[in-house]
Amino acid sequence: MHPRYGYRRVHWVVVGDGHRTGMCRLRRIYREEGLMVRRRRRERLKIVVRRPMTLPTAPNQRWSMDFVHDQLGDGRRFRVFNVVDDFTRKNVVMRVGTSLPSSCVAEALQQAMQVHGTPEILVCDNGPEFTSLDFMKWAALHRIDVQHIEPGRPIQNAFCESFRDECLNTTWFSSLQEARRRIEAWRTEYAASQLARQSNPKPIRTNLEGCGLAIDPGNPSAWW
Repeated sequence: MHPRYGYRRVHWVVVGDGHRTGMCRLRRIYREEGLMVRRRRRERLKIVVRRPMTLPTAPNQRWSMDFVHDQLGDGRRFRVFNVVDDFTRKNVVMRVGTSLPSSCVAEALQQAMQVHGTPEILVCDNGPEFTSLDFMKWAALHRIDVQHIEPGRPIQNAFCESFRDECLNTTWFSSLQEARRRIEAWRTEYAASQLARQSNPKPIRTNLEGCGLAIDPGNPSAWW
């Protein structure tokens, strides 16, 4: 008999062995013998200390990541793991799936790092995928500082919202395969538009300077 069995399961075993006894009697004996099982309390991972966030001044200084949810035409829900470089505004990761646990998060980030390099900071909310022990170990192994936003302050991680407004809210998906295809097409088009803005920032700078604002053309994060 397993030592973690409560009195109810012990009663099932005793009755299954052919002994006739009531549950109340067995519960009294169970208590008298000091066999009460203590409930295990779930230990929550302590979140890192939150620090003020500053604007990045170079690529790979800070990546923002979040999950965006939507549903298919048949009602099935899916989610998109979206990661944006806060300096270049480039979507370095856009993984679509119905279930994306912390292992998929680490795998997607690992693949993106092989192409774009390793970020210094990852900004995210306090979801279970970003606070799990496995993910925190993975980040520590790669010397990445994970900064969680304050609870109830999603505006601190708003770099991923353009994807929702320009793609999800304007597109109808009939299947998961179509969602992957059309989201990847949007990512490619968005990256091309960002590249065009970076190569020709003069019109934006001129309009802002007319309002008395000084904008550094080498810093795309200041254009928004």
